[in-house]
Amino acid sequence: MPEKHIKDIMIPLEQYSRVEPNESIASAVRKLLNSYRDSGLNYRTVLVVSGTELVGLLTMRNLLSALDPALFEEKYMEKNFWIESYSHVAEPFMVEGLFKERCRENCKKKVKDVMQHLELITVYQEDTILKAIHLMVKNHINLLPVMDGNDKLVGTIRIVEIVEEIEKLFENMPECQI
Repeated sequence: MPEKHIKDIMIPLEQYSRVEPNESIASAVRKLLNSYRDSGLNYRTVLVVSGTELVGLLTMRNLLSALDPALFEEKYMEKNFWIESYSHVAEPFMVEGLFKERCRENCKKKVKDVMQHLELITVYQEDTILKAIHLMVKNHINLLPVMDGNDKLVGTIRIVEIVEEIEKLFENMPECQI
């Protein structure tokens, strides 16, 4: 039985939800959660598309980063949202209401301000799964855009699809049985 290639386990582009770079993160949160709930595949990423061009990815982690108060950010220090810890290092003090305030401050922020811009790290649908593993491990990434032979984006491959393929192979290898 021949080895599978990326095209055999990738997620086709059509299965992803999309947002525009100038869309608010409030709108993007709704689309991201709908995609997560409705896909059956627990997508934690939506594609950021400008016209027909993919310009980035928006993940749940990107959204959390937008709400994370910067350490010693002046406006929080002025409001006494920090304390001196026992180790004599000032830390942000997460008081009641700060989460809601951060949401209010950032709800109109644009997707383009928090998204991951596309890196030039891609794979082709005919590449081996091992190549995707190498690129993911080397670059500390969980998802790779998949291109066709004409350098057109056709899908993505995530770590989870690779691990699922590993599980299938293990199940069919007598020496790997538990």
